[in-house]
Amino acid sequence: MPVLTLVEAVRTGLREAMAADGRVILLGEDIGPLGGVFRATDGLQEAFGPERVIDTPMAELSIVGIGIGLALRGLRPVVEIQFGDFIWAAADQLLNEAAKIRYRSAGEWSVPLVVRAPWGAGIHGALYHSQSIEAPLAHAIGLKVVAPATAADAKGLLHAALADPDPVIFLEHKLAYRRVRDEVPPGVHPVPIGVARVARAGDDVTVVAYGWMVHEALRAAELLAGAGGPSLEVLDLRTLLPLDREAIVAAARRTGRVLVVHEDVRSLGLGAEVAALVQEEAFDALHAPVMRLTMPDVAGIPFADGLEAALVPDAAGIAAAARRLAGTRRRTAPAAGAVGIPLSPGVPQASMAMAVDLTSILADQRRRQLPDPLAYFVHAAARALGQVPEANARWEDGVPRPVPAVTMAVEEGDPAGGTRWLLLESVEALDVAGAARAIDAARAASPATPAGPRPEATVTLVVPGGSALGGVPRVWEGQMATVQVGAIAPRVVADGERAVTRPSCVLTLSGDHRVLDGAGSARLLRAMRAVLESAPEEGAPADGAAR
Repeated sequence: MPVLTLVEAVRTGLREAMAADGRVILLGEDIGPLGGVFRATDGLQEAFGPERVIDTPMAELSIVGIGIGLALRGLRPVVEIQFGDFIWAAADQLLNEAAKIRYRSAGEWSVPLVVRAPWGAGIHGALYHSQSIEAPLAHAIGLKVVAPATAADAKGLLHAALADPDPVIFLEHKLAYRRVRDEVPPGVHPVPIGVARVARAGDDVTVVAYGWMVHEALRAAELLAGAGGPSLEVLDLRTLLPLDREAIVAAARRTGRVLVVHEDVRSLGLGAEVAALVQEEAFDALHAPVMRLTMPDVAGIPFADGLEAALVPDAAGIAAAARRLAGTRRRTAPAAGAVGIPLSPGVPQASMAMAVDLTSILADQRRRQLPDPLAYFVHAAARALGQVPEANARWEDGVPRPVPAVTMAVEEGDPAGGTRWLLLESVEALDVAGAARAIDAARAASPATPAGPRPEATVTLVVPGGSALGGVPRVWEGQMATVQVGAIAPRVVADGERAVTRPSCVLTLSGDHRVLDGAGSARLLRAMRAVLESAPEEGAPADGAAR
């Protein structure tokens, strides 16, 4: 197959269409002997004559109006707007006439008109030669709007537009005219309007783009692949109106993360429609909110090279945004009326609390001369997990599988006001004394406040310190449960018919609700309470130590 630039593909497509169908005529400013300012019609007037390649005055409203009239009379006019920025002079004819004639005539009349418009930034054309015009046009129901990114699609979509019974806005990105070069099938090969294409397959993030941004997205994918970053799928919309809704939703579901990129401004741009569509149709599959990367809300492209480059998204910016998106997880919203509850990303968690009498363990702590009672909570949690093994598990192939060994991450409030993480391994084999030794060793290994990232573990114990009586801990991704220990304080409890004061605390359990329902959470808390309220046995191992 021949290799053509995008502008050559447009010129070839026009030549083929004019040779095959005498109804195809061209109208526009300087499209005759000059061949257009970008030479898209170079040689066509010489080949087909001035009655079919018609130079017009600089009057876009008239050019489009005449094109509409010719289309209504049975011809297949192709109107060129010299720069897309000038199309607003013809807005009345496009939006009020061409887009509405089929609707106002109840389908009896149609306007088979193609309006070609070079569009976009990158050539230092400043405010009046660099505009992104697609969003207002794609809002006009009755029009079709296409934006090919490759030479093959430019020619194929042009053939499809010429065969379409309704008006088609054909956007040709100026920067792509000579920078994009690919194989183009010879002859007529229509590319269907309204069908997107996967320009690159990927696993982690779907980048939705069109026009020149498709090529920036593909370069970003290569940058990330070479640096061991996330794998990008690039979806080339090709058609902006009507959108290929099925392809967008399917791509969103494949990766669970969607980044929409366009060089138009952010507010009310096409990315907002794509984001809304994904939210409506694929919300359940998303791992993170839809992200948009666009030109900021600036009134126009500046002339200075550096300023233009700073405003328009590029491969480096897309790669950076994709990295951020790949590391983001959607947070579950708090329950109605709840305030300040730190729910975990990706985990449908449910929480339960239970008060515990600590009289026995505090007496034993004094006897052992331990600096704090943390060893008792570690020991009690390990024994309780032996009775509720589903709470100490890992997800494998979508199934929670219990893990015999208990690796416990302890989030401990530091006296200096920060937080440090302690990692305790094989906790199921430790008695209280062993737990105390393991805690001392972990504290010696992690003296800084705050310490580094949370260690990998199968379960988490949170001991925030201070005077807080309770809280709702988060369930970390990959774990089934987190237990928080509230402040120890005197509490009035019933002892038979008497009211007595006992030292106590509140244990709050947050569990992955797919694994721990209310009954399972209650069993785990009751098992911990039973260990904490009984007299500790010297040297007694945790349940399951013999496994």
